[in-house]
Amino acid sequence: YRTTLNIYFDAQVSIAPLQRTISHNLNNRHSVIFTNNKSSFKRATLHGAFNIIGVIFKPLGFNHFISQELFKLSTQEAFFFDDYLKEFNEDLSFLKNKSTIEEKSNLLDQIFKQKYREFSAPVITNLVYEIMSSKGTISVQELEKKLKTSRRTLLRHAQKHLNCSISNFKQIVKFRHTLDPVSYTHLRAHETRHDL
Repeated sequence: YRTTLNIYFDAQVSIAPLQRTISHNLNNRHSVIFTNNKSSFKRATLHGAFNIIGVIFKPLGFNHFISQELFKLSTQEAFFFDDYLKEFNEDLSFLKNKSTIEEKSNLLDQIFKQKYREFSAPVITNLVYEIMSSKGTISVQELEKKLKTSRRTLLRHAQKHLNCSISNFKQIVKFRHTLDPVSYTHLRAHETRHDL
């Protein structure tokens, strides 16, 4: 999907508008990068060995783990987000040294369980559900009618909670559906914590 939280270990990360460079650096404990891909392609340049753990969120999933609207975090598509997990610095160091995926997953579950907060925004939840159910083909006019909400309100909520336009989100959904059509077969409006 669009929103990821990447934790890099033993790496120096630099971010430019259309490129990210990751280089081996044992002096750097870890870096947390938030990525909210909107539309353009990015180039990643990798130098040397490093470790990365990526947490991918379904649409609106990350909204359950932040205290403000998504658009307030940053207008950039990728940015350093080290402060987000700063209270877990020691845990992150342990995370790198866990030997199995299950151990890493369990530790991440514990971290995110502590970050979890209720997110209730029916307009955007219904908007996302309708777009994903239609595989990105529904028009804004149809959304207005189905949700009984004005175009302006829908656009505002998309920008506020998805940090992109409705048409951009629809393009992403269409693209993702072409890659994995099975994932849209049994869609639910509300997902469990592992499905966020």
